Amino acid sequence: MTLIRCRVSYHSIKLTALAPFALGVRDGIYNNNPPFTLPPLTQLIFEGLVTDYSNKYAAYKAHTETKAEMEIAKGYLMTGLDTMSNYVNTVANGDANIIAQAGFVPTKGSASQQNPPVEPTGVTLNRLGAGELVSDCPVVEGAEFYGAVLTQSPIPASIIMVNGQIVLNDSGVTPSTTPIPGPSPSAIGIIDFNKSRRKIFIGLTPGITYYIYYWAGNTAGVSSLSQVVSFMLW
Repeated sequence: MTLIRCRVSYHSIKLTALAPFALGVRDGIYNNNPPFTLPPLTQLIFEGLVTDYSNKYAAYKAHTETKAEMEIAKGYLMTGLDTMSNYVNTVANGDANIIAQAGFVPTKGSASQQNPPVEPTGVTLNRLGAGELVSDCPVVEGAEFYGAVLTQSPIPASIIMVNGQIVLNDSGVTPSTTPIPGPSPSAIGIIDFNKSRRKIFIGLTPGITYYIYYWAGNTAGVSSLSQVVSFMLW
């Protein structure tokens, strides 16, 4: 069986998603000792790579920095991520759960992926900044990816997760809000299909209580939805 390793799909990640992904790797590695006892880059150096890229990307979008300068910063961050993924591969030695714990996505082939993962527990939801929330959950054994849905009201009991699909039962119950993909200033719901456990939601409205549900999945299937967690954004 092929040894499980960190996927390097972050090399083709969207520019806007690169820094959040790297911050997820930062949290996964530096907040978990053990198993990550001796990372090849210090946290200060790694965070510096992320900050430099974020600043250069923002300046590029504001037309105060050239694309070439932004690409250089991106290249340095990619090198840092490659260094970290190689380190995680060594520590994990094929353990998909350790790879996921580090914030990377494991490749296929783990025996733990023969069954769908259980629903995530311990989901957190907190304020990140003005109009922003950040969410996370502990590693779910056998999970290759994590999804989440953020809404302005609890999902009705008639909506359940079955075989990776959100299903509305024929019970006559109509949800008061309909989750819609993508953040916007008036978003009443956001479905997050990014694979990492750490989720960032922007363009939200202060004074509104938001509700989040997680699910976990792998090649064998998708878990049921997690218990709801709520947070009033201020």
